[in-house]
Amino acid sequence: MNQKIENLLDKMLFQLSVEELRELILSIFDERKDHPRRQRDYAYGMDDLAKRLHCSHTRIAVLKKEGVLEDAIISRVGRRIVFDVEKAMELTSDHGQKPNLPGASEE
Repeated sequence: MNQKIENLLDKMLFQLSVEELRELILSIFDERKDHPRRQRDYAYGMDDLAKRLHCSHTRIAVLKKEGVLEDAIISRVGRRIVFDVEKAMELTSDHGQKPNLPGASEE
């Protein structure tokens, strides 16, 4: 940061003029543009995650029950589970092996 901004940071907010406040706010926004945030993609519920991963609801339920998707869960509110889609893709590709579904024939 330049010296002028450093001096503004030492002042109390009510002591700033409108122009000084404007400069301070613009410098903060310019600083944030240098470090863009990565947008996260969330799936709201197992059905939404199944659609995004192009698989069945049952497959997602089995992976969740096995604990494969545990690290992809962002929050749980009631029965609604919010998943990080990118993390879920990573975890399911690492898992690689098909789960043992009841009634599935062994090959």
